[in-house]
Amino acid sequence: MREIVESEHEYDVAINDYETMGWEVVERGDSRAVVKRDLRGSWLWHLLYFLTVPVIGNMVYSAYRRYDRPERRIIRLRTGG
Repeated sequence: MREIVESEHEYDVAINDYETMGWEVVERGDSRAVVKRDLRGSWLWHLLYFLTVPVIGNMVYSAYRRYDRPERRIIRLRTGG
């Protein structure tokens, strides 16, 4: 998925927002950044969920965490011209 911002300030704010939400900056340039989110989530929470919920519930939760959101997102600075 791609997000396009209009100014350098918005570019920096967008990257900071993704970092705050737990995304990792994989690549950062002057006008393009790629952020990545870990699809599995925390193993501790996954283990606790597995121990407290039947196996079917754990499978549904795993599918939700794996397939519900994109793995990478590109943030681009719109350049004039």
